[in-house]
Amino acid sequence: MNSPVKSVIESILFISNKPVTLSHLKNVFDKHSNEKILSIIKELQNEYESSNRGFRIQLVAGGYQMTTNPANFDHLKKFMTEKRKISLSLASLECLALIAYKQPITIPEINNIRNVDSGAVVKNLLAKSLIKILGKKKTPGKPYIFGTTKEFLIHFGIDDLKSLPPLEEIEQVLE
Repeated sequence: MNSPVKSVIESILFISNKPVTLSHLKNVFDKHSNEKILSIIKELQNEYESSNRGFRIQLVAGGYQMTTNPANFDHLKKFMTEKRKISLSLASLECLALIAYKQPITIPEINNIRNVDSGAVVKNLLAKSLIKILGKKKTPGKPYIFGTTKEFLIHFGIDDLKSLPPLEEIEQVLE
């Protein structure tokens, strides 16, 4: 059964360029419970999956977002001629991984681990909104402490930091 609520949820997820939280959907449908809205999302997910549609609804960064069907990746890759919106150097990826796994972390702590000045790289990651300043450390000099952002989760297509692969797994790959 195709309800008007289901149609509206599908439209909202389709037009949104960012994940839509359950609370945001609840504000649109104040007469429906969270359980009802989640039930409709689950119904849409099952429909897309069972009919092998070109898109999916996925939980990303604490909200729901329409994504492409992973089975279509090779064709989409050929179709897309532009680079990703955010391109990252090896140094940026290294810093970003350190921040993601060790946050909250300061630039001196990053420099100590990388054995190189990382100030410019951190500034670049801030400009791309992949990291943010969380505050200042209560140590001499009061350096800024950094952590990842919601944009980081969205860019890498993960729901939360618990979705990152275990650090040991990454160390094994690097060896």
